[in-house]
Amino acid sequence: MNIKPSSQCKNYPLVVLLCILLLTGIVVAYLLCLGGTLLNSSEWNLFNSSDTSLETWEHGWPVTFRERVVINEASNRFVFWYGDGALVNRSLVIDLAVFALITGFFIWIFFHRIRLCWSKPRAAFAFSFRQLMILVTLICLVFAHYGMTLVESEKEQVSGAALESMGLEIEYHYIGPKWISRIAGSDPNIETLMGVKTVKMPYASSDDKVQATIVVLGTLHHVKWLSCKIPTLTDDRLSDFLKVPSLASIKGIYISDTQVTGTAFSNAMHLVNLSDFSANNSKINDQGIKHISSIGRIEWLSLDETRVTKSSVKYFLDMPYLTELSAFRTGIRPLMCVPLEERGVACSLSDSPDLLITTEQIMATLRKQWKEDDSSLKQQQILSEIEEQRLQELERYQSKELDDNQLLDIDGNLFLELREP
Repeated sequence: MNIKPSSQCKNYPLVVLLCILLLTGIVVAYLLCLGGTLLNSSEWNLFNSSDTSLETWEHGWPVTFRERVVINEASNRFVFWYGDGALVNRSLVIDLAVFALITGFFIWIFFHRIRLCWSKPRAAFAFSFRQLMILVTLICLVFAHYGMTLVESEKEQVSGAALESMGLEIEYHYIGPKWISRIAGSDPNIETLMGVKTVKMPYASSDDKVQATIVVLGTLHHVKWLSCKIPTLTDDRLSDFLKVPSLASIKGIYISDTQVTGTAFSNAMHLVNLSDFSANNSKINDQGIKHISSIGRIEWLSLDETRVTKSSVKYFLDMPYLTELSAFRTGIRPLMCVPLEERGVACSLSDSPDLLITTEQIMATLRKQWKEDDSSLKQQQILSEIEEQRLQELERYQSKELDDNQLLDIDGNLFLELREP
């Protein structure tokens, strides 16, 4: 069929419009399937040094294929390959397939409409009944998903209010459709689409409150961080927490200052997303580390003042995603962790057996000496000797090549602040 030049010229605006729609569709598909959502952005200053910034990005739809961290540099949601973070190949293949499917659909629509544009200009934006039904169905599915998240968010906020009434500290986050946050570039602050993200139990929580918390947690589905720093918490009670189905997607567990040894994690293989674990000043031992090493994708592990020894190093090596280990005042020495450091794991450890003395032991010795001699002069001498020992240890550490984080941790946690008993 021959087309007159005059009619061709009249169709140029339609062609330009279709090209713009095609490019827009491809960009939206990229943002949806491969683009990132900014999860966290923070800045801080250490010891009058230059400002330090950190950005955390999440990429992928319908599944997440990468979480990356960018330090001291600005990033954007397009460059998913930039920064530090593991890449999940299987998830990336799924997201690339979805991206190719959506892009191919837009390209097919483009060429199909281009042919109509040249042959039948009036039919370029005409749709058949079947095409309209498909479009209406897709729109209904989108709004149905949105409505389901509205109902779920309402239930989560009711449960969160119940936990807050019991004295727990609750933090909320966006739980709406992920495709909205992917296209927007960050989680929108929509109050009607918020769910419980973090649950922090108070230090002095009775057993009844713990049991009530477990019951309410069973109604939540988006908890990512759980803090149970309760001195009376045992493995048996912790195992009750871990049995709650809604905690299967949890990312961080904090059980410092507890009686937990780690046996509660012997049946916790369902915690496949666990990445952060802290049990400082607890009774975690080598056997407990054996159980913990077989679960989740642990990247950050903090075990200061615990009962772990050299035997735990082999279990640390079984954690393929581990990037940071803290084990001050334990039975683990720096030379024992050379294989970990060679693998790129940042290890924060005590390098002298003298530093295994805990604050409680020092204070107990001080009280004993204090009772043996009531002389004010002798008491002052005892304080001076311990203060001098503290300053010597501090000078010894400051003479080494340690970064600001290590010095801050040593000064803030390793050396006690002396006070009269």
